[in-house]
Amino acid sequence: MVSDRADIESMMITLLQRDARMSLTDLSERLGVTRVTASKVLRSLLEKGRIRRFTVITDMDEGDMVLLRTRDPESVPDSCVVERLDLLGEESLVLIRPECLRELSGQGHLAIEYVKKRYVYSFSPVRGVKCDYCGKFIDGKPIEVEFMGRTLYACCTNCERDLRRRVEGVEVR
Repeated sequence: MVSDRADIESMMITLLQRDARMSLTDLSERLGVTRVTASKVLRSLLEKGRIRRFTVITDMDEGDMVLLRTRDPESVPDSCVVERLDLLGEESLVLIRPECLRELSGQGHLAIEYVKKRYVYSFSPVRGVKCDYCGKFIDGKPIEVEFMGRTLYACCTNCERDLRRRVEGVEVR
C-alpha cells in the first residue's frame, strides 16, 4: 500500500506508463487505495499537466526509424515525426519514419542516422524540494525564505509564516 500522496502520484504515473489502458479499478488495487482516491489523483495529475496525454505505441513505432539532426525541426511534417528532442542551442533531434526520408532530402539537415533499435523506458519522476517547515514535498514553485545566507523552502504561506517565526527566534552569535 502506498501512503503518501506524492508516492501515489509517482506510482500511478509509472503504472500508466507501462499500460495507459489500465482501469481505475486496477489502478486502485495496485496502489492500495479506493477507486474514488485513484480517480481524484488521476484527475489532479491531468489538471496539473503532469500527465498530458495517453498514447498508443504501434508496431510502426518500434520498426525501422531514422534519426535526423536539424536546426529546423518545424520543416519536418508532423505525420513523419515519432519523437522530437529540442537540444540546448539551436539543434533538434527528430525521430522519423523511413518513408518520409525522400521528401526531406535536400532540405539542409545536419545529419541523418538509421536507428537500429529503439528502447522506451518508463521512469519514476525525481521528487522535488521538501518544505523546510513541515517536510512535505513541494508541488510547483516553492516559497523561498532567506536565513543566514541559506535559502529555506516553504510549501505554502502558512509554512512560510511559521518558518519565518522560527528563524527570527534563532539567536545569531
